[in-house]
Amino acid sequence: MKRRELLAAASMPVLAGCSGIFADSPSDEYPEITAADSGPPYYTKVNLSAPETVEAGQEFNLTLSVANTGGRTGNFTSSMYVGENISLLTGTARVDTVKPGTLKSVKLGPEQINRSEEITVKIPDHGTTTTVEIVPARPNWGDSYTLDGFEVQVTDISFQPSFTYLTDNGDRGLFAAESGSTLVFCTLSVRATEPTDSEFPSGSEFHLTGATHDSARLNQASDFQSDYAPDDVTLYSGGGDAAPGASRTGTLIFQMPADIEEPAIAWNHSITDRPEVVWQFDEEVRNRAQNAPDFELVSLDLPEEVPILSDKSVSARVRNTGAESATFHGFVQRRNAGDSNWKRVAEIEQTIEANSSASIDFTINEPYLGPSEYRLFPFSQATTVDFGPAQQGMGIPFTTPSGVEYRVSRLRFNHYFEYEAGYDSTEQVIAKSTNTFAIAYVSVENTDSESIVGPDGFSAIVDGDEYPAYDLGYSSRTLVEPVTGKSYEGGSIFGDESTARGWIAFEIPDDYESVSIQADLSNRGEMVVEWTGDQ
Repeated sequence: MKRRELLAAASMPVLAGCSGIFADSPSDEYPEITAADSGPPYYTKVNLSAPETVEAGQEFNLTLSVANTGGRTGNFTSSMYVGENISLLTGTARVDTVKPGTLKSVKLGPEQINRSEEITVKIPDHGTTTTVEIVPARPNWGDSYTLDGFEVQVTDISFQPSFTYLTDNGDRGLFAAESGSTLVFCTLSVRATEPTDSEFPSGSEFHLTGATHDSARLNQASDFQSDYAPDDVTLYSGGGDAAPGASRTGTLIFQMPADIEEPAIAWNHSITDRPEVVWQFDEEVRNRAQNAPDFELVSLDLPEEVPILSDKSVSARVRNTGAESATFHGFVQRRNAGDSNWKRVAEIEQTIEANSSASIDFTINEPYLGPSEYRLFPFSQATTVDFGPAQQGMGIPFTTPSGVEYRVSRLRFNHYFEYEAGYDSTEQVIAKSTNTFAIAYVSVENTDSESIVGPDGFSAIVDGDEYPAYDLGYSSRTLVEPVTGKSYEGGSIFGDESTARGWIAFEIPDDYESVSIQADLSNRGEMVVEWTGDQ
């Protein structure tokens, strides 16, 4: 702002945020003062007075009274000090043309102090002192206030329990208010009104305050602004030259405890501990704050068991306990049982009406066997799902995530099987007296060049018990009874669109009730498929 210069030496300390001229203005004269018949001016009854309180940034005047008991008219001048220590400002108080036998009062100023503190004004040579309490300005909610050359306004307040953001590495993040709190979003608008050497106010100068709490802005730190920038929100950013008419607008975010009393947005523009401007929430905003949206998890309905590599539709139910509709932001997260790190499965963004609940639907699908825990973050409740073998009907192909298609079909049973032994001879393999052979045809379409599962990766599941493939040796055999064709080899690395086909036999009890063929496609017991039924 264009500051009026104090009548002080250039080398004197300057009081930041204070301006004015210690000079006189039209006054009243009182002839009752007893004066000497002759001699120089002599000044007595030197007295300073000021308003008890003044809002930060508002102009005010001091009143200086001086009596001349000397014999001639004179001009009163004396050093005057405003503040103390590092904030000390020295100037000259002046009262012109004080006639003998008169008391003259003048106004000094106008003064303007842009910080909240108690200011002491002294004329030590005459032992006079007065104090002014600079208090925070309290404009109505939504009104602008001008301080130190900046017109500032806080508007467009809203409340949310959480928000999503994009991190520096391009990942998605979710920031949720602590339990018993909500997030306050408001728009800060700042306009430079006159020439100033100051930069635009920093966002860290603003905080949410109340009778019971004082909360710094969530995004006051530079790392927060880069790591926690909410989607579709431009955070307020200060600094930079403030030419007249230039402006800045952006969002401030605070975390507000639910039990806060007399909430307000405060601007602490100076180095003191007290703010200069306080925008108290009006009744409407206070009511909204007391009934701000908040979400609770009603239920998380997940089945106990799910086959791997199959989409399973599941749901959670979330309730909005607030009096305003709001968008629920959440992440479906999973982790292997016993792990500490959660991984995101899905992002949820769904509007839920006030005092209502809604179903949050999502899909789970895991490629490997074993238990996994799921939760709907930011809620902490977790549910365990046991992922078992993928279930396929006999003759129905199963495709791995890498694109290899396995199919088991043509399951049949016989007490023996026969294969070519060479030199126009055959060899017969007969099951034990209480057993029989389950014989199935395996075909593999390898579309992605990888090693495929050999015969030892297959087994027969008979009434819950597992039986390995019958070992036909290292080379392929040609079966002639009760089926015809090559035995299944697998295990080799094939090029794109290569195939492997053949028969596998399993010796199993002949009093079976149910038989299925199972394959461990990972060779580690992690990706297991089970073919069941007749074909």
